[in-house]
Amino acid sequence: MREVGNRLEEAEITPDEVFGAVALLSELRNRIALLGVTATASTDIRPMPLAGAYPMVGTVATAVQNLLDRRFLRAAPGWMDLAAILALGLLVGALGVTQRGSRYAALVLLTLTLYAAGAYWTFVYGRLWVDLFHPLASGMVAYVGSALVAYVGEQREKAAIKSVFSRIVNKEVMEELIADPEALALGGASREVTILFTDIKGFTSLSEAMPPAGVVQLLNEYFTEMVEIVFKHGGMLDKYIGDAMMLVFGAPRPYGSRDEAPRRAVRCAVEMQKKMRQLQEHYRERSLPMLRMRIGVNTGEVVAGNIGSIKRLEYSVIGDAVNLASRLESNAPVDGVLISQYTYQHVADEVIAHKKPPLVVKGRQQPVDVYEILDVKEPSYAAESTHS
Repeated sequence: MREVGNRLEEAEITPDEVFGAVALLSELRNRIALLGVTATASTDIRPMPLAGAYPMVGTVATAVQNLLDRRFLRAAPGWMDLAAILALGLLVGALGVTQRGSRYAALVLLTLTLYAAGAYWTFVYGRLWVDLFHPLASGMVAYVGSALVAYVGEQREKAAIKSVFSRIVNKEVMEELIADPEALALGGASREVTILFTDIKGFTSLSEAMPPAGVVQLLNEYFTEMVEIVFKHGGMLDKYIGDAMMLVFGAPRPYGSRDEAPRRAVRCAVEMQKKMRQLQEHYRERSLPMLRMRIGVNTGEVVAGNIGSIKRLEYSVIGDAVNLASRLESNAPVDGVLISQYTYQHVADEVIAHKKPPLVVKGRQQPVDVYEILDVKEPSYAAESTHS
């Protein structure tokens, strides 16, 4: 019988065809033969993951060959998948503790890519089906969580910096500290700065003659005007000490040169005394007590950083240079500015000064040369800017 169209018809088989069939059957003896259509237009061609058009007989052949070779695809045990989920999550989380920003993202991407490559290798060469989705999802969740924690921490850190410095340094310096928190030297660092102390003469007896509310109002007006000048010259308000102020130039952000901090401090001191004379006119018009101020300025090495207890820290500077500045203030003439020789050597060409007798300071064996500043010359920097 032969198939002709859709019908089977009788037909003679030639000897060659018989011999060919016999030879084919002889060749296939003790073998497995699969018959399938591989023509492009046939319906037995389907898309596969590794080919766009693949004959289905090939999938049967692959299955038969795997059975013969006992090559079976195995799913990884549950404990292995669970270990991969935990390992990726913990590793990505640990990277988040030590890394930040684009470096952290790059390391996470590398880690997840290596895991995906390893899963592919075990699938192709080890015939082991390792869970890919859940471990990668664990890594991404850990990455997002770490990024959120870092973001919240940075926001808290910035808020803390703003809280500490918004009222003691001007806006430009504060923004630089927020951009670079390490500039705060949280553990304390040695630095050359210029310290300025102010004090109101006889304020204790003056305050006894006024009601407390009046004293507070008078001080607030005085401090408002003075701090405005401090910020104008790029200084830092370290602290209020009753009616006194401690100011620092050169911390927490240093200037471009060693001379700039002393020059800013001296010019600030002179301008503060000029402002005080203007305030005295207002006090006189309002029949208020007359405030008169002394200022001492010194330059030297200090330790700058967050100082205090575990529960309460305060950015400040400490050292012998601070003590000397305080002594200069207490020995300064009323309505005047007294500076040390260490400050004078940086500002000698910018000031009109009068050398005073050497000052004997408690704790020092040698007297300190001091100078009273009478006036300043043209500034070598723009007082309105804090950038070097």
